[in-house]
Amino acid sequence: MRSLSMNARSGSDPLRLRETFERPSEEGPVRGPGRPGRGSRASGEVAFVGRAAERAVVVTRAERPSATLLRGAAGVGKTRLAAEVAAQLSRRQGWRVIRRQATRTLQHIPLGVFSDLLDDASPGASGALALGAAYRALAGALVPGRSLLVIDDAALLDETSALVVQRLVENDAAAVVLTARSGEVLADGLTSLARAGRIMTVDLAVLSATEARALAASAAGGRLAAAQLDDVAARAGGVPLHVLALVAHTIARAGSTGPPGVELPAVAAGTDYVSLLLGDRSDAELEALGYVALGEPLELHLLERLTAADTLERLEAGGLVAVIATADGDRRRAVRMGHPLYGEAVLAGLGELRRRRLRRDLAAALDAFGSRRDDVLRAVRWRLEARDPVPAERLLAAASAAIGRGDLRLGEQLLRVRDDVVGSAAGACLLAGICLEQARPLEAAMVCVAADPAPDDATRARLAMHWAIACFGYLGEVTAARAVLDRFRPQLPPGPVRAELDAFDITIAFYSGDVPRAVRSTDAILADPTTTQRVRVWLAIPMVLAYATTGRTEQARKIGAESMSRAGEYAGEIVALEAQACCIWVYASLFHGEVHGCRAAITKAMAASSEGGDQGSVGLLRMVLGAVALQEGRFAEGAEHSDLDGLVFGGWHLFALAWRIQALALDGRAAEAAALLPSLSEQPNFGFHGPYNELVRGEVAAAMGDRGAARAAFERAADAATANDEHAFALLARFRALGVMPSDAAADALAAAAGAVDGPLAAALGRAAAGWRAQDLDAIAAAEWSLDEIGSHLYALHLADLAAALAETIEGGSTQARRVRERAERRWAEARRASGHPVAAEPAGSMAADGYDRAAVALTPREQSIVELVRAGHRDRDIAAMLGISPRTVHAHLRACYRKLGVTGRAELHPGSSAAPGGDGEAPAT
Repeated sequence: MRSLSMNARSGSDPLRLRETFERPSEEGPVRGPGRPGRGSRASGEVAFVGRAAERAVVVTRAERPSATLLRGAAGVGKTRLAAEVAAQLSRRQGWRVIRRQATRTLQHIPLGVFSDLLDDASPGASGALALGAAYRALAGALVPGRSLLVIDDAALLDETSALVVQRLVENDAAAVVLTARSGEVLADGLTSLARAGRIMTVDLAVLSATEARALAASAAGGRLAAAQLDDVAARAGGVPLHVLALVAHTIARAGSTGPPGVELPAVAAGTDYVSLLLGDRSDAELEALGYVALGEPLELHLLERLTAADTLERLEAGGLVAVIATADGDRRRAVRMGHPLYGEAVLAGLGELRRRRLRRDLAAALDAFGSRRDDVLRAVRWRLEARDPVPAERLLAAASAAIGRGDLRLGEQLLRVRDDVVGSAAGACLLAGICLEQARPLEAAMVCVAADPAPDDATRARLAMHWAIACFGYLGEVTAARAVLDRFRPQLPPGPVRAELDAFDITIAFYSGDVPRAVRSTDAILADPTTTQRVRVWLAIPMVLAYATTGRTEQARKIGAESMSRAGEYAGEIVALEAQACCIWVYASLFHGEVHGCRAAITKAMAASSEGGDQGSVGLLRMVLGAVALQEGRFAEGAEHSDLDGLVFGGWHLFALAWRIQALALDGRAAEAAALLPSLSEQPNFGFHGPYNELVRGEVAAAMGDRGAARAAFERAADAATANDEHAFALLARFRALGVMPSDAAADALAAAAGAVDGPLAAALGRAAAGWRAQDLDAIAAAEWSLDEIGSHLYALHLADLAAALAETIEGGSTQARRVRERAERRWAEARRASGHPVAAEPAGSMAADGYDRAAVALTPREQSIVELVRAGHRDRDIAAMLGISPRTVHAHLRACYRKLGVTGRAELHPGSSAAPGGDGEAPAT
């Protein structure tokens, strides 16, 4: 964390900008440093004195945007400086300023400072969903590049709110100004920003003697003589709050109508100046202050039911409490302490018994008259702090609210307060969901086993689903999962609730290896007109997996996309739905052949899961990102992302391991891949994966140079996959069998396999098989280029090898064969370079050097247009404007052109102009 210490004793001229210390705000709870006591200026205005350099620094940083922490001793003026910065920027056209104050009450309410921006959470919603929604809501309320978020007392910010602020800063969504006392520890999210150097600290020193006297004069409004002002400045020690306290105390003791020159009342050295403002208060006033200190910000209508109106008026007039507008504008008001130090002084004077009574009173008032969405959390916490018994239904409601706000830890703590809460069916559902999200499947199953009978069908179905998911999806216990379903299904009447359990049968059928049954059941449920959208979403994960594996990839991608778009509606009921919806869509896309867009979708979902601390979902998404990297030809990255032992379970774990072994083999690390093969043992609970395991064994054999063993493994994989209708697996196995030992029979088998799978990947491989049978080198090259177009670079690399093998068999084509072989070797070298491996220099006879016939290479019409414009000297952004496409699309087309033409960059497209302008980003050769 960068730190900037500003010397406030520099003697800068006092600024004459005057600002009311208290003003209603439509941006939620805010705090100023308080007003002086009775006898102060009627307007309540006090000049902003000093801090000119500090204010300039913070304003400049806010314009970037960036994050700044104002730090200093209590009462030194951190909040006033932040308010001045906010006021200056809010006067600028187009700027949006949001101010928040963290308090001890809100510290225990997840996302409490942002609650006015959030919709009501779904019961049991995932942490990732809650935090993602909070971030989107706050970011949506901001103006890009012209927004400021001010948070007072940031050390009291709850962890979930801190994570939202962290994301705002990391994404440069807004400028952020925080205030905190020296030595206070910030929440983890803010601490991470500080360690990364994303927050600069401005340490505020006390005011100089001149500045302190100017502040005293402004606060006194002509009611104190010069000698009195000098004495106040000397006694206050440069702390603005002490200046205000002494001024108010002096005026109150001397009388508001007394003439100037009255002697300053004696104040002992070392006196607690805050206590001067509290003064001799009545019991009624102290009790009212206690309510506010324990519950701030506290709704005015609640406080008026607990305290007499004249008592509140006296406290407001003395500046000890402030009435502020809530985020709902003028319709609602809340009350808080005039300064945090006032609250601390009040709490220090409360005895234990009075504290308990006041908390009990607050909870009762909130239960009876509360209307905010977080009221149940506040009321339950006050009752627990008062050592009062809390009804089970209130604890359950509070736990559900905490989970819905993304605080799984608080939700679990509340559930475990009473055994009858965690042991109830509703409590067990919530706790099991927490355990599954935190990758604690065995504990989730045990919680479900110990749960009481469910009182209604919906709870019964949710309990059964969590239990079955824990048994099968994480622990791999097929028998136990089916026993759970068989136990609960007869207890449910026909309809949508029971259909959810029927849908889970499809999951078990697919993963255990009965793919035909899974597809038949899916077809029947989708064809049933009574099937609800909710059931379709519950069914999406096994349905997409089954359809994609069986070769119906277009339908699988469509359903997967629909699941992603509707995930937010049901994420509170299905653990990690948003992440899993993304994973299944990517799975279908890879078999379909549309690799473009997968990485961006994963990155977006991973950011949302990371915000919520959902490490299980992050693991799933990393694993699928490894599969995408593998298809893109980034083998080292694929191996790294798939190394997730212990973070993913069940069928996903098998895919992670298989993709890691495959990536290692293709990356040239055959020994490492072979060492992991024993871990890829058959698991009867996940029989669907057997054919793919054989395919991976074939890849390892091929990497070790044993073509015969590789061919045999690929054939076994293809035969087993075909027998079980896993046509997508069969297609890949037949393709690799043709690649390692080409033959007409293998080409015929590949063509047949391609006919059973839809999508561009199958179409390209089918054309390659036909090209081999016809000895048509151009057909194989065209299939290779089409694979590059859709992003399936791995299969394009294999087709480059197949083209080289065919070229070597064509009679009289030795020169052509050499060129095609060198081209294949060049492609593999580029892939290895992309994976971070050093690559030897290109041979002298490379395609670019030996006059490769570029004109003979078939470019698409779009690519031809782009090449012609490049040769004419146009830059990428100009080409994009001419053709009505984005510069990124121009880059993608140019990379494809480089590969097809066998060149390394723009200069070779236009030999007469080696310095052809790339301008805004020349597309690199890949």
